[in-house]
Formats: sequence, structure tokens, C-alpha cells
Amino acid sequence: MIEYLLVLFVFLIFSIWHLATSKDSFKKAFTSKFKLSLSSYTLIRIPVSLLFLGLTLYLVFLFRKTTPELFTPIKGLIGIVPPLIAMWLASYVTLQISKADRLPQYFGILDTPKVFFYDGAYSICRHPLYFSWLLAVWGFIITSPYLLYLEFAILITLFVIYMSKEEEKAMIALFGGRYVDYTKRVPFLLPYGFLNKATNVKNYPNETMTKK
Repeated sequence: MIEYLLVLFVFLIFSIWHLATSKDSFKKAFTSKFKLSLSSYTLIRIPVSLLFLGLTLYLVFLFRKTTPELFTPIKGLIGIVPPLIAMWLASYVTLQISKADRLPQYFGILDTPKVFFYDGAYSICRHPLYFSWLLAVWGFIITSPYLLYLEFAILITLFVIYMSKEEEKAMIALFGGRYVDYTKRVPFLLPYGFLNKATNVKNYPNETMTKK
């Protein structure tokens, strides 16, 4: 029982820190108090988040075999397919953002100009990078089907859904009806947007999708 509580406790620290530091109000107060630039703030925020997330993963892999096995692990090629697809999708999304010269804004190093993507990976679902996380996490259950790992997968899923919803509130505040229209055309997390012709970028208004 202690292993479940320990993983939950460390993950909650990660979640609270990451969610709190993503808020503009917290960011402004923190940078003002300690006289930090936005890039310096990000260089503090992200490593701390990764530290607690990494510690959560360490505990999961350390104690997973002390918890029940849900089914017989599936070995071989099929076990590595989901993580490989997740890595490819994450790389594709990052490359798309990089080609648009938006990596500093995407990772919080710069605030302006704001932008949202509606083509490429963002035409199959609104949060392709988050989907790649979920694909990797849930896909790994194939080879490591322990109850403790299932707890971690559920926690990550809840965190991703909440973060996505919060990000969309901010995007609607910035882009208004254009982003609302995008949410109606493109699915939330599951990447089946390519099945819907309405997601084709040719069907979008010929307007620039940036706002300073």
C-alpha cells in the first residue's frame, strides 16, 4: 500500500508545482519578486518539474514488481511499437513548431507573439504532443502490466486532460471565436481528425493566426 501512496504523493507535488507555475499570475509574481527574466524562470520551472516527474517514474519502476501483475507481459516487437510511434509523433510536432520559429514561445521562454497551430499534427487532434505522452505511457503497459504502473498511467492521463483544458481556456481568451471554431473541427486528444474533412486547412478562414 505504501508504494501507491508514495507515487501519488510525489506525483501530486509535481502536478501542483507544474500547474501553479504555468499560471501567468504566479509567473509575474515570481519573476518580479526575484527579478528574473522569463527565460530564467523557465530554466527553474522545467527542471524542477522534470525532477519530480522523474522521481515519480523512478519509484514506479523501483516498486512496480511488488504490486500485482494485471496480465502476462507481451514481449517482442509489439511491445515497443507504441513508444516508437509516440517518439515519432513528438519529434514531428517539435519539428513543425521549430520550422515556424515558435519553439521559444511554445516552451515558455518568450511570451509574444502568441500563436496556435491548426495544420500538420494539429489537424489530427488539438494536443498531439500530449497524445504522444499518453501513447507512450499506456503503450508501455503492454510490457509492464503492473498495478502500480496502471496507477501512474491514470495519474498522467488526468494531469494531461486538466492541462489541456486549462491551455484551451487561455487560447480562447487570446483568439476567441477562431480557436472555438478550431475546437469544433478538430478532436481533443484522440488523433482521428484526418477522418473529418472539416479539419482540412483549406476550410479555415484565410487569416493570420497570431496575436501579440
